[in-house]
Amino acid sequence: MNAPRIVSADGSCRYLLWAPNVDGSRPWSDTAAGRERLDHCRRAIELGRAEGLLVYGEEAAGHLPEHKAHTVLGADAETVLLFEVEQRGDQYFAVWGRTPATAA
Repeated sequence: MNAPRIVSADGSCRYLLWAPNVDGSRPWSDTAAGRERLDHCRRAIELGRAEGLLVYGEEAAGHLPEHKAHTVLGADAETVLLFEVEQRGDQYFAVWGRTPATAA
């Protein structure tokens, strides 16, 4: 995940995992890796949750973060992030850290 692209709102965080390639805006989505990510998103929705590792690096200028990184510094294998995948229109987002609803 790309920290500057994580959106915090309403007690949760979200990160765009997959969006379609509209007018050439996301060519990575049409690659084998992009189609695999879309399949993973759909499967996570079916299962109700997903798990991921944090990968540290630097974004490559002019590239989408899922397509190419300037540098990958490593992955934090000790920290597993549990999240839900939500579909909003034709985009899929990782969502985590929701504030639990209080019982009435």
